[in-house]
Amino acid sequence: MTSMRKGESETRSRFRGSRFFHSMDEWYFVTREKTVEGPFEHRVAAEEKLETYLNELSASVH
Repeated sequence: MTSMRKGESETRSRFRGSRFFHSMDEWYFVTREKTVEGPFEHRVAAEEKLETYLNELSASVH
């Protein structure tokens, strides 16, 4: 489960739009650590990988 930041409402999309970008027909996302992850063929694939990335990161912290 992705936590919300102060001031965010439940109606927002589950990922911040600025994390994703499209370049030369491929999708990427940027982490808080400023790494670029990708390429992915579709945005949905990038979103799924970001969710996996965040879950793995959360598990390693706990």
